[in-house]
Amino acid sequence: MLTSGHHNRDASECAQELGIPIRASRQAAEHLGGAIAIADGINGYGETLAFFPDELLGDHPDRVKEGLKQAFAGLPERDFEHLLFAHGEPVIGHARRR
Repeated sequence: MLTSGHHNRDASECAQELGIPIRASRQAAEHLGGAIAIADGINGYGETLAFFPDELLGDHPDRVKEGLKQAFAGLPERDFEHLLFAHGEPVIGHARRR
């Protein structure tokens, strides 16, 4: 599953080796069952969810962070148990509490 267009580096080779299809974010969403994939929006390193450093967020990091906050504002209303990140450990079970 690709959660970001930036993550296709080895996808074809991996899919071929494992004999599995590649699914982009929208296609993959129906297969996640109780999980939300955050991709590069925030990271799951350590105990706290966090934004990436400003230098990785482009020319206007404050705008990027505000846009992400708005995009994530509806998450508490969704039915999910797990959070999946492109970077960091997943939150398995009770993810809405984080």
